[in-house]
Amino acid sequence: MDQSDGITNSNPPEQTYADAIRKPPVPAAALSIPLRQAVVSAVYADFEEKDRRTKNVVISGMPTSSVSDKSSVEKLYYTEFGITPQVVKCHRLGQSRPGRVQPLLFVLRTVDEAEFLIKNAKLLRQ
Repeated sequence: MDQSDGITNSNPPEQTYADAIRKPPVPAAALSIPLRQAVVSAVYADFEEKDRRTKNVVISGMPTSSVSDKSSVEKLYYTEFGITPQVVKCHRLGQSRPGRVQPLLFVLRTVDEAEFLIKNAKLLRQ
């Protein structure tokens, strides 16, 4: 309303987007210690999960045989590349169905071994 009526406007002035952006960010020191520790813990957990997953490789179309899947993977890797990988664990994904071959997931000891295999995967398709 008008100031001439003797009534003043008690609503605060509206804040613009530019005014909100000009405010300085909250410094890290202002965050509570438990919050900071939770954030750091979440970041490290994310890094560990990513590192764990980068060692995983999935092969599709590899039929089951009388020898273990781990031995089959090691033999395939050695036959194609002349290198014996360090397979930590190996198992089939999904449920077994007649007429279908389950994908084979295996975990290598190092990220370098997994990256090498993935980069050269086209050679295995032939």
